[in-house]
Amino acid sequence: MTAALFVILVTLTVSLVAFSKPSWTASLMFDTDAIRFRKEYHRFLSSALVHGSVMHLLFNLYAIFAFGHALEGEIGGVNFAVLYLASIAGGDGLSWYKHRTGSYRSLGASGGALGLIFSVILISPHTMIFFVPAWLFGLIYVGYSAWAAQRGAQHVGHYAHLGGAGIGFLLTALFKRGAVAEQPIIFVVLLIAFGIAAWML
Repeated sequence: MTAALFVILVTLTVSLVAFSKPSWTASLMFDTDAIRFRKEYHRFLSSALVHGSVMHLLFNLYAIFAFGHALEGEIGGVNFAVLYLASIAGGDGLSWYKHRTGSYRSLGASGGALGLIFSVILISPHTMIFFVPAWLFGLIYVGYSAWAAQRGAQHVGHYAHLGGAGIGFLLTALFKRGAVAEQPIIFVVLLIAFGIAAWML
């Protein structure tokens, strides 16, 4: 079994059970109060196992399926697992940093999924995503997410998305250094975009 398929099956199983057992969602989702007062640090990763709706779940599973299998073939199963988990933790880590003094809750595997997507963007920047080259999609997405996060758009975890995307992008540069050498201009442009987004936040 591939690492991507394992992630899909575990996420699907836990999320489906959690839909009928709210206590599962409550104990696994990202929750700044639970982390700050009860030291429940597992939530930096377990939040990716539960989702707010079936559509939320299906969208993330589709992204993991569509990008994960090819990516795993490029960087290997171990690196894939490290990148996925680090993207989840990075996304929740940025959410924690921005909301560390208040009460904030979120859930879903979007941070991990975006880490995979931005990994593919670096490796195959000219692949088409939503009818535009992957590198351009990445540039637009980073800009939009930073703008939306700054405006305080509700019900979407823009900080988790940006954190996950950034970690996935940077780890890919480490795991697949040839991708940076082959597309240095695209790498620098996207790196600058992440830097500007970080400054805006």
